[in-house]
Amino acid sequence: LDLGPRTRARVERGLAALNRATRATATAHGVPFLDVGGHPALADAANFSADGIHPSALGHERAAAAFERLLGLEEAR
Repeated sequence: LDLGPRTRARVERGLAALNRATRATATAHGVPFLDVGGHPALADAANFSADGIHPSALGHERAAAAFERLLGLEEAR
């Protein structure tokens, strides 16, 4: 996104806080979660649609495969 430096810093801090709270809540309740914050695949433009924000078809496919691995479902197919 085309954000100014201060706005970008505020958004990044807010997202980092949200990610920490999500991790803590999932851990506290024993809920599996796919932690993608800081994942190297975020740098791969092929995972995103033309707007650069939403997942592309390939990004959705890769995320679904990661969820299958997380839940131990990859062998169920």
